[in-house]
Amino acid sequence: MDRAALAYVIVTLGLASGWGAFGLLGDLPVIAVALVVMMIPLAVAVVFVKLVHRESLTDYGLGRRAGLGGWRMLALAFFGPLVFTIPLLGLSHFVFHNPPHESFTYRRLALALGFNIPVVIVVSTFTNSLGEELGWRGYLLRRLRRTMSWRKSTVVIGLVWALYHLPLILLSKSGAWPAATAVTYSVAVVAMAVPFTWMAVRSRHGSVIVPSLLHASVNAWNQTLVGEPAFGLPGLLQGDAADTWILSVEGLAGAVIAVVVAAFAWRGLRRMDAEGVELDPPRLRGASVVG
Repeated sequence: MDRAALAYVIVTLGLASGWGAFGLLGDLPVIAVALVVMMIPLAVAVVFVKLVHRESLTDYGLGRRAGLGGWRMLALAFFGPLVFTIPLLGLSHFVFHNPPHESFTYRRLALALGFNIPVVIVVSTFTNSLGEELGWRGYLLRRLRRTMSWRKSTVVIGLVWALYHLPLILLSKSGAWPAATAVTYSVAVVAMAVPFTWMAVRSRHGSVIVPSLLHASVNAWNQTLVGEPAFGLPGLLQGDAADTWILSVEGLAGAVIAVVVAAFAWRGLRRMDAEGVELDPPRLRGASVVG
C-alpha cells in the first residue's frame, strides 16, 4: 500500500473514532457527533494534499477542471439509490405489513418527494457527503491506485469505510439492535464501495462530485422514507417499527441488496482493470499505476 494512503487511513480512523467516542460518551447529540465525523476525511485529505504532497485539490477530483462529472452520471447518482428504497418499502408494506409513520399524510409525502429530499441531496452533496467523499473517492482511491488494481483499491476503501462508521453505530444509544446493525451495516458499506468506485472512475474527469451526490442520495432517500435505525430516526413510509434494523439500507435487507448491486458493479471494475482505465486526468506525481 502507498505509505501516504496508509498514514491517511490511520490518522482519519483515529480522529473519527476518538471524536465519536468522546461525543457519544459525553452525551452529545448523535447527529451532531456524526456531522463532525463526516467532515474528518475531508479535513485530513486537505492537510495531506496541501502540506504533505503540496499538490492541488483539482488533482483529486475537486475543482473547475474536474467539474460536476457529467449529467448522465449525476442523474444516475441522484436516482440510483431508489434501487434500495423501493424494494425496502415493498418488503416493509407487503411482507412485514408495517404502517407508515403516524405523521404520514399524502401532502407530507408530496412535499418530501418534490422539495425536501432534492434540497437535502443538493446541500449534502457539497457539505457533509463531500466531507467523506473527498477523502475516500477523491484522495484515498487515487493514492491506492498507485500500487493496486481498481478492485483491490475498492476492497481496501470498503473495509476502511466500514471501520470508520463502526464506533458511531456501536456507541449510539439509539436503535433497538446496535450490534446487529453494526454487522449488517459493515457488509452493506463494503459492498456499496464497489458501485461508488465505478461511478467515481466513470464520471467525467474523475469528479468527486458524482460519488458525493450518490452518497447524499443514498442517505436522503432512505433516511426520509425508510428510516435510520442506527440513530433512531423513523421513516415517513415505514414509521418506527422494531424490525427497521432489517428493513433499512444498513439493515439485513439493505446488505443483501448492496451485495447484489456490488456483484454487477464488480464486473465493471474487472473490465476497467483489464482495459487499463484511469481517472481523467491521472496527475499524481511519480505515480506508477497498476493495471
